[in-house]
Amino acid sequence: MPIFEKIKRIIKSNLNDILDRAEEPEKMLEQIILDMQQELKEAKIQVASAIRDQHKLEGQYAENMEIANKWEERAVAFIRNGDDLRAKESLKRKRSFSELAENFKEQLDVQRESVDALKHGLANLESKIEEARRQKTLLI
Repeated sequence: MPIFEKIKRIIKSNLNDILDRAEEPEKMLEQIILDMQQELKEAKIQVASAIRDQHKLEGQYAENMEIANKWEERAVAFIRNGDDLRAKESLKRKRSFSELAENFKEQLDVQRESVDALKHGLANLESKIEEARRQKTLLI
């Protein structure tokens, strides 16, 4: 039985040694900083994607507004020429494109808020990384 007790003590002391080394503040902070930098990289990708989506929505909104305005101009021209039937049809199309544009505008507003929130989160993460670096420097 004494041999098993010795093996047990050796294993226990080795495990304690491994745990003690794993709990070194410098190494822990370094790992935290590395994890935060990975999160920062992913956050930047998300922000870039959100900005790209915002620009796409802006383009779709502008395009639909432009088409709606062209249909309105056509309706006015048809009214001047006395073609009420075509004018009516042009106004229907104008309304349709205006509604599409309004939907894109609503999505765009939501997207802008999302982009702002993501940018704010990105700035917070960058400041936390800097704070962690300062703490690491102080500990060293």
